[in-house]
Amino acid sequence: MPVTSPPCPLCGSTLVTRDRTLQRATIRAEWREWLDLDIGGELQGLPEIPQWRCGACGLVFYPPETSGTAALYEQLQRFPWYYLADKWEYDEALRDIAPGARVCEAGCGRGDFVARVMRDRNATVLGLELNADAVRSARASGLPVEARALETVAAEQAGAFDVVCSFQVLEHVPSPGAHLRAARALLRPGGRLLLGLPNTESFLGREDNILDRPPHHISRWSLDVVRKSFPALGFRVLRAANEPLTAFHVRSWVRAQLSTRVAVHLPGPLARLVVRPRILSTLEWILTATGWHRYLLGQTLYVMAERTD
Repeated sequence: MPVTSPPCPLCGSTLVTRDRTLQRATIRAEWREWLDLDIGGELQGLPEIPQWRCGACGLVFYPPETSGTAALYEQLQRFPWYYLADKWEYDEALRDIAPGARVCEAGCGRGDFVARVMRDRNATVLGLELNADAVRSARASGLPVEARALETVAAEQAGAFDVVCSFQVLEHVPSPGAHLRAARALLRPGGRLLLGLPNTESFLGREDNILDRPPHHISRWSLDVVRKSFPALGFRVLRAANEPLTAFHVRSWVRAQLSTRVAVHLPGPLARLVVRPRILSTLEWILTATGWHRYLLGQTLYVMAERTD
């Protein structure tokens, strides 16, 4: 891996520094431990993986060649939590889509949001997805989903859509700047870009989640990164919202808080004690039983921006 830092794949700045270096062997062991998956086919030829940070927009990113292969997503889609039919950001996005709008969703999975926006907004929708299994599933349900890249469609249908949206997609894209420029090209002047992003300001940024780095996520996002980078890409941010912590993520939130706020200040034996399963389970139960978790910052950041001209 070259020592020279690359330009930022979002804003193009050369003010990029290396935060740390990840080890492929460690990543593979963690995937085996946490998800019981063998990802030996990923990150080939990359024993060490640099984590870069842009000094201009703040994006944290990894080399483009660390992005996951189709085989990785074939394994992940077997988990029921991977392609959720209903997501918090879907409700947020529907608020920002006018009835009868022309909508393109990039990375639509099996087409759950495509179906919903067609039904609830009487929209004309084009879904784009590169996972072959997901495309087959969507088309079997009669949904207008195509196995095409956003950049390809943008070259053919410039200005054809009122809304371009993607949810939990941009963090997987090797060139997010190019992806966003393609989204802008697809939009009519004043059209809306709707995004759901994993929020590094949430517990994700504290727990160092294996899914929030290569070979799964290859960039990390926050509202500050969005606000600093979007104007130069031709977008104005109009609205942002944070997902409340879900019951599914409470244990991760508790572990992250204990590890980074408590355990780091204690000697070894005590540090290990505070993150024991029994303590995690007790705190998880308290938060979910009382409903307090709904007042805490959850995983997803929602952003609505408009194309500027």
